[in-house]
Amino acid sequence: MFGTQLSGIGDMQQRTIDAMQTAVSKLQDLTDNVEAAGTRASDTMSTKLLEVVQAVEAKQAAMSEELRTVIDEIRSSTGEMQEATQTRVQDMLTALGEGMAQAISAIERQAAERSRLQAEEDGRRAEAAAGQVGQMRESVGAISSNVDGLVEAIREMTAGVQTATRDAFVRLNGGADTLLVAANKLENSGREVVGGFDRIANVTTGLSEAAGSVAGAARGLDSVVADYRSARDAVATMVQDLRATVENASREASLTADVLGRIEGATQKLLAAQTEADGFLDDVADVIGQSHEKFSEGMRGVVVEANREFHTQLSRATGMLKEAIQELESSLPSSGRQAA
Repeated sequence: MFGTQLSGIGDMQQRTIDAMQTAVSKLQDLTDNVEAAGTRASDTMSTKLLEVVQAVEAKQAAMSEELRTVIDEIRSSTGEMQEATQTRVQDMLTALGEGMAQAISAIERQAAERSRLQAEEDGRRAEAAAGQVGQMRESVGAISSNVDGLVEAIREMTAGVQTATRDAFVRLNGGADTLLVAANKLENSGREVVGGFDRIANVTTGLSEAAGSVAGAARGLDSVVADYRSARDAVATMVQDLRATVENASREASLTADVLGRIEGATQKLLAAQTEADGFLDDVADVIGQSHEKFSEGMRGVVVEANREFHTQLSRATGMLKEAIQELESSLPSSGRQAA
């Protein structure tokens, strides 16, 4: 009976060893696959992040260059407009002074009252011209203020992009550290599993030796019936050894279960770290996208508002200048006819 039980235990132990060896092989394959997947994910993540940073820098440089060009054009056109306006106003005032001098000298003795009225009219026209010049100066100041606000908004947007990029790199380093810790824990758990398998192999060897001893004792019982007492003592001793061996096997099985539990926990931590890394990449992409959208909207709004204000002020100044020219044209022929 003991021989049959020991034979069954030996077969069960052999199947357990085979199953453990298969599990070790699969665990090694899983470790290799996880390590390769982690390496590929890290390389892909670094490449994508580098591409995003390079694209943001290129777009930022292009936008800065375009904005610099627009600002230079605005300053150039503003300077030319101001110079041309001052020249025209000066020419108009000069022509007006000459015409008024001729008209006053021609009708000085005949129309003193009209000269006084004409002088008052000239004063009002001079005030209107001065008011137009002041409005033009205010328009130029408003355009300069809009340009300064645009530059300040660009600086704030650039600082926001730099802050978001810096935070993204900090979070990326934290995710890489988590992956490294999880990989170290997985490697330590694998080493413990290998040690457990070695101890199981030693226990199996002891069981095989005990099975051989029990078989020899059974053959001794068939040949030596007279020595029953000594054979019984030998069987009792072997039963005690078998109990000790079974207890050792039970402890090794508990150790194996604990090691497998650690491996499972390390695997779950590694999966959680990978999920966190994926979420972090999604957050980085969202932050960069939102920053780009806000930058584009701010740039578009400031440029459109500055352009609209510039054209509005330019149209208003052109209309006032046109009215002043028409008034001068209507007054000069009248003075010429009266002089005649």
